[in-house]
Amino acid sequence: MNGRDQTRALRRAGNLRDARNLCELLIETGQDAWDVLAEVEQDEGRFEPALAAWDRAIELGSQPGPTLTAKANLLLDLGRIDEAAQAFDRALAVAPEHGPALSGRASIASFRREPVDVASFEALLADGTDRSANDQIHLHFVLGRAYLESDDSARAFGHFGAGNAIRRTTYPYDVANDERLLSAFAAALPAEAIARCGGAGDPDETPIFIVGMPRSGSSLLEQILAAHPLIHGAGELLQLKQLVVRDFANKGPFPAAMANRTPDQLQALGRRYLDAITPLAPGAKRIIDKLPLNFYFAGLIHLMLPNARIIHIRRDPLDTCLSCHTTLFREPVRYAHDQAELGRFYRAYLALMEHWRQVLPAARFTEVDYGDLVADPEPQARRLLEFCGLAWDDACLRPEDSDRPIRTASRLQARRPVYRSSVGRAGRYRDYLGPLVAALGDD
Repeated sequence: MNGRDQTRALRRAGNLRDARNLCELLIETGQDAWDVLAEVEQDEGRFEPALAAWDRAIELGSQPGPTLTAKANLLLDLGRIDEAAQAFDRALAVAPEHGPALSGRASIASFRREPVDVASFEALLADGTDRSANDQIHLHFVLGRAYLESDDSARAFGHFGAGNAIRRTTYPYDVANDERLLSAFAAALPAEAIARCGGAGDPDETPIFIVGMPRSGSSLLEQILAAHPLIHGAGELLQLKQLVVRDFANKGPFPAAMANRTPDQLQALGRRYLDAITPLAPGAKRIIDKLPLNFYFAGLIHLMLPNARIIHIRRDPLDTCLSCHTTLFREPVRYAHDQAELGRFYRAYLALMEHWRQVLPAARFTEVDYGDLVADPEPQARRLLEFCGLAWDDACLRPEDSDRPIRTASRLQARRPVYRSSVGRAGRYRDYLGPLVAALGDD
């Protein structure tokens, strides 16, 4: 493994300090590791230094198209849409058929309600060029979104199906394993285990966890709450998952081992999580961790941080799953690319959330419905702020005014004023969602 690969491995493991040190050593010895340093800077929330590192990588690197695209994506995360468009244009000037750049530029056109040149994209797919799977996937999803916006559902779902099918071939996956895992989380922490260990962890009240399925409205909810001057929205943090993986790696079967933690161990686990997140926003009264799939760990969160608030955001099952299936996530959401697998995963998620609903105290676990939130945001926001122990602030009614980074698939939608057009959206496409509808059953 070379130095760049070692740095990326350290970064994926959450060892950002060691990753930064290795990056700086590589650069000092004359190696081009500026792109990796830019990724580390982004992970640490140091966005201006990250942009500077991307500029240096663009200047020195041999692949300016992908590097310009990475910079453009960061600008888009930061809400600097005009600059992002210019960076995507620069990327396409040197790499005209780079799928991620085409996709990013098309997303801006869609946000601005500008027409997407579908004929050009169709021609790229049909020209016989031996493109990478990644470029093909991006082209199919661009066309899928464009046709959906022009009400050509048949062509849209033809492209979504093709793009999802290609991505599904790029990784191994068996949804039955996830079904067993989610069931095991519930079995590991029954009501008696929660009652026995509750209150044992660190009593700090800083964390707010927003959990649920991807594409359920979590970015909008975070944007609303993070508009409050005492709340910092930290986005989708990996610290909890990394902490759990490290802590339980050699402590017996997981997740069953969760119930075997002693009070001291739970408190130490909570403190280590707090030590990881509090530097992100020194002085903040509350910090939001919005990684949706932390729903796996809701019971453990309560044991290690008994005063943390957990907010589960729910959305109509078919709307949620449609949005997952038609969204090209940066990292593969493995259950989302096959409709039947997606429906089965969703049902397993529902079962686990029903368990947490039964065993977690109402003072620390609450739920909000996406449809209710967008229909009338103020009463829901007031209720949730009260749940979080904070007074009302009118800024929460203007989430679109926030300039905070949004590093999720909803980074453009969450910058618009609250809108209701996505509620019930999937109903018009049921004819194209047969395997999903069948897998969801009556839910």
